[in-house]
Amino acid sequence: MDANLVFLQRPSNNQPPLDDELFRIRSFRQDCQARIDALHQQILRLREQSELLETDLGRYDLLLAPVKRVPEDVLSAIFQHISTPGTNIEDFRPFDWQMSPPAVMPSQICQDWRRLALLTPPLWATIPIMAPGHPVVSKSDSDPPHAVERAVREWEARIQQLLEICALWIERSKQNPLSIIIRLNAVGRRGREGPPATAFPLYLDLVSLVCRVALRWKTLDLNINVNDIPILNTLVALQSDDVPQLEVVSCQTGGTRSIADSVLAHLDLFMGNRLRSFTMFKLRESWPGLSINWAAVKELRLGVEGRSWREGDPLYRSIEKSFGPDAIRSMLLMCPNLERWELSVQPGNGHGAREAALPTSVTKDSRENVRHPHLKSLIFHGSQPSEALTSSLDFPSLQQLHCLGGLVAKTGKDGRATLSHCFLFLINRYGAQLTDLRFSHLLLNDMPSITQCFGNLPNVLSLHLDGGVPTFDESTKGIVTNFSSAAVAILVALTPDVREGEFPATEVPLCPNLKRFTYQPTILCFTENQFLEFVIGRSYISSTTNIVRIEEVDVRFVIPQEMDISKELKSRGVDVDHLTLLVEYPRRREGGTIVTLTTRD
Repeated sequence: MDANLVFLQRPSNNQPPLDDELFRIRSFRQDCQARIDALHQQILRLREQSELLETDLGRYDLLLAPVKRVPEDVLSAIFQHISTPGTNIEDFRPFDWQMSPPAVMPSQICQDWRRLALLTPPLWATIPIMAPGHPVVSKSDSDPPHAVERAVREWEARIQQLLEICALWIERSKQNPLSIIIRLNAVGRRGREGPPATAFPLYLDLVSLVCRVALRWKTLDLNINVNDIPILNTLVALQSDDVPQLEVVSCQTGGTRSIADSVLAHLDLFMGNRLRSFTMFKLRESWPGLSINWAAVKELRLGVEGRSWREGDPLYRSIEKSFGPDAIRSMLLMCPNLERWELSVQPGNGHGAREAALPTSVTKDSRENVRHPHLKSLIFHGSQPSEALTSSLDFPSLQQLHCLGGLVAKTGKDGRATLSHCFLFLINRYGAQLTDLRFSHLLLNDMPSITQCFGNLPNVLSLHLDGGVPTFDESTKGIVTNFSSAAVAILVALTPDVREGEFPATEVPLCPNLKRFTYQPTILCFTENQFLEFVIGRSYISSTTNIVRIEEVDVRFVIPQEMDISKELKSRGVDVDHLTLLVEYPRRREGGTIVTLTTRD
């Protein structure tokens, strides 16, 4: 027997080895250690080889990556898409000045992408004249003079750099139409001084830079709050012939210290025949004097600034009270080719709303009923039209209706009843022709209103329900309970009753043509099982049913996940391959932080 085995098989006891065995045991041990060391070295060599192979594998994967096979024209189109600025009437926050805007990102990935980015002129066609705030405006009384002087020098250097960057982008854009973003705030806050006189030439250089290429303007996003006339005179000097390609305009002016409002009234560049979209937020007294080619406008977005949110504030119970008497009808009469109309009432500073009276030189009596044959999309933010206004308007082509904003949650009981009544009047009037509807589910807090609403939507294809709730305290427990019950009732009402493979002969499913459904309540509402039954009912198709298959579902739960909904749907025979399912859950991490868990199929 091998001596190693002799020693290793010895029973474990406290008897020490004999003296003549010690040498042999030490020799065996050294041999064992040497073999271990050799194996460790071999393992290290294998690990190094494995790491090298993994590196090669990653390189092969990169070579085989689908993005490598994307044609350059498609990749170029993707570059342009991510760099295109969005427009939303609810998003009028000043942009932060960035040295790495989206257009630059693709050019920093690799040499090939940079070459392609530089050969894609439309990628550089969005020119952002977004000057950072001047240090003098934001300084505090405790700032030492030398720190302010250093900040001013840095600001001037950044403006010079912005001028160079924008000039470079204009050159790279070749002869492509330009999207111009001008955001200037050169007025000090109340009780504070504005920028020094030395800063205004730099502002003027920025505006003059893009005005020199006005012939290529296609989109203009103008947000100015200045009290220096020469800066604005550069814009005032432009005529409609100077901007022959201008199609989309967005304007926002500043506070009462700004002279921008009065100067904008003299702008003539909005009279072009190609103008099709006009947006203006914070309407003021000067707005009716704007020269705009209303007959060419197809998309009109207007926003006013109302009072600060107060429960029961009557200002938010109707759109016309926010825009002024007869203003709504006047707008429609001025824009005979309007297809999309978006009205926004935003919370203000608490000093009351400014009613935006429109021009009185309307050929038709604005008190008469107005029929608008081309309007397809109607969107309200923060308020809704009254029944009286709705009954005086006629939109035979209306297909999209959105009533957005957190107004319902911040309105008293009587106010909510009024808003619900006005909304249901809209549905009764236009529900049969709507294909896209979005509103706060808080408008429907009882079964009769739920049945009345969804029973008048036979052709709706897309339904989006959302909404907030009042502050949770002892006084709102009953309100929240009612809203939670309504949320459940809405889903149940929209769930077809499938019995033994077909619908009862006497039942007519609500919203039978519904294909896209989004429900995002922020209160405890329906359960996973109730949602499961909704999807199953909406996915069942047979020759005896008058319902189309649901295609897209996007829901947000306020309860933790307990069910794999996709798996359950498959087990119940739902064809999930033809269903886009997005489900969001709250998930509690250590420390109580709530995050969102999203599953997509």
